[in-house]
Amino acid sequence: MKKLLTTLFIAMAGMAASSAADTEFTIVSYNIHAGVGMDKKINLPRIADTLRKQNADIIVLQEVDNKTGRSGKVDQAAELAKLLDMKFYFAQAMPYGGGGYGNAILSKFPLEKPRTLELVGGKEPRSAGMAEIVKNGRRVAVIGVHLDLQTSTHPEHVKLITEEAKKQASATTPIPVFFGGDFNAKEKSPIWKQLSKDWEQPKKQGPKNTFPSTGPKEEIDWFLYMPSSMISLKEYKVIEEPMASDHCPIVLKVTVTENKK
Repeated sequence: MKKLLTTLFIAMAGMAASSAADTEFTIVSYNIHAGVGMDKKINLPRIADTLRKQNADIIVLQEVDNKTGRSGKVDQAAELAKLLDMKFYFAQAMPYGGGGYGNAILSKFPLEKPRTLELVGGKEPRSAGMAEIVKNGRRVAVIGVHLDLQTSTHPEHVKLITEEAKKQASATTPIPVFFGGDFNAKEKSPIWKQLSKDWEQPKKQGPKNTFPSTGPKEEIDWFLYMPSSMISLKEYKVIEEPMASDHCPIVLKVTVTENKK
């Protein structure tokens, strides 16, 4: 009996170690168009329903209003976080309509070291939201962005974001870094030559286009990650949602393991 108990204990310990070492993350990116759907109505519960179906651990949002006049003075990041029972961080890009406008990060887990990286120049001010999240003892960094419509600003903005990401990916204790959002850039854009030097671009499974949400014709929403032996891709796809926003959301599922260096 003692030998059997010892064997069972060892087996259970091995299972626990394996569970801690291999942790799945589901990360979603969604340009929510300030909550305005294709029916021209602001409907945050509809946005929340779309996101809830993905059971995401982390969500990066673009075109988020924070107490603007056009959105009824609602703090949209806070409201969506409440509807989804998640934590949030709002990364303002610019003042707008008596409030603010920018990006947000939502997470099931506490957001650590949240901060805003200002992206100056271009048609209008932009920002990148950055934070670290720990799930089952596995730490990852996430960056959410909405690049400018004026593509001439993209190289400098991407360079700045990449420099910040490299600090985390090459730290004494490196962590996986995920970069997602509305890039306002197609795959043939010159920016991809720059991005491919430092980032891995997974291939979407199934339909690729994300804009407009009704009959998508362009692929401008993306996820990238710093190449790492800790990351194993499980799924990367577009979610078909024709009404809640003018973009379709994208979902990335990965397994993060211990550092194999």
